[in-house]
Amino acid sequence: MDVVIDAAPGLRPDSSADANRLVMARSSVYRWMVVNAPRFGFVNYAYEPWHWEWTGEPLLPGVPISSLPQEGSEPITEPADQPTSETPASGSTARNRR
Repeated sequence: MDVVIDAAPGLRPDSSADANRLVMARSSVYRWMVVNAPRFGFVNYAYEPWHWEWTGEPLLPGVPISSLPQEGSEPITEPADQPTSETPASGSTARNRR
């Protein structure tokens, strides 16, 4: 994804001119992105401060984002009508307590 970080006077936000990249690298937005974007699975292209790519996984320790839906994926759930090892095969625990 392209993020408007900042731009040197007279240059576009996506210009790779050295003066523009220097202005971006010194901006508070870019510094925030460098520190925080990896927590959400984003990495930066070193030569393009405005360009970030989502890898799908955070690069720093923390809560994994792999539990979020991914394109083309379906959540894994057990069918409600089939007993599991934690669920008794017949009757319910609530009925047995009465």
